[in-house]
Amino acid sequence: MEPSANGAHLQQFVSGLQCVRLSIPQFAKITAPLHEFLEKVYRACRKRTRQSVARIALIFLGWGEEEENAFRACKQALAE
Repeated sequence: MEPSANGAHLQQFVSGLQCVRLSIPQFAKITAPLHEFLEKVYRACRKRTRQSVARIALIFLGWGEEEENAFRACKQALAE
């Protein structure tokens, strides 16, 4: 994800994945780091609304290699 991405971008991506979860092999395993990070975003802003999570930049909460790899794996699974 881009360094400027915020919590709302991640929330929208994870929500979109839920719609196609049956077509993604090992969905829970692949998306676990993204779900965990999204929970971290929710704790940081104390709300689960799109408007409140949009203020949280992912890079400031420690978006790292594990989350980036999970994001790429999800995109790859969607392309297959």
